[in-house]
Amino acid sequence: SFDRGPAPRGVPSRVPPRPVRDVPVIDDDVTGRELDPDIRQELSTLASGNAGTVARHLVMAGMLIDTDAELAHRHAQEARRMAGRVAVVREAAGQAAYAAGHYAEALTEFKAARRINGSAAFLPMMADSERGLGRPEKALAIAGSEDAAALDSSGKAELLIVAAGAHND
Repeated sequence: SFDRGPAPRGVPSRVPPRPVRDVPVIDDDVTGRELDPDIRQELSTLASGNAGTVARHLVMAGMLIDTDAELAHRHAQEARRMAGRVAVVREAAGQAAYAAGHYAEALTEFKAARRINGSAAFLPMMADSERGLGRPEKALAIAGSEDAAALDSSGKAELLIVAAGAHND
């Protein structure tokens, strides 16, 4: 073989190894069938093995969101990595990021879910994420938007509470 000599300064002589992802462990008793049938139906657009793994990560995220929000967030991120074009996955990723206090990421995920399915259901969490990012004026803009009128009564009440907090900010 031809020896080219040492690599130029600042250029690595070989390609560095790819970092190993830290995939969160799924409990053995989690099957994915614990999900609502509508969610499983939405995941059916994925390859079957992929759909099952995504479903299991979503179940884990749901189980952990109130007790270990960071671990729930990691499970939701893994589901998103595997199925980022599925609205319910982006919604779950948004909810887990929101619960863990990662407001910028939550906002990104909720916006993506909205683009995919058109739902206004995420508006209260989107507005509260804006508050969490120190932007109460944007929270108030969301609360006063035409899209907010599409919320059901509980969503409107939740958005009013967020708006009241934004006014206070």
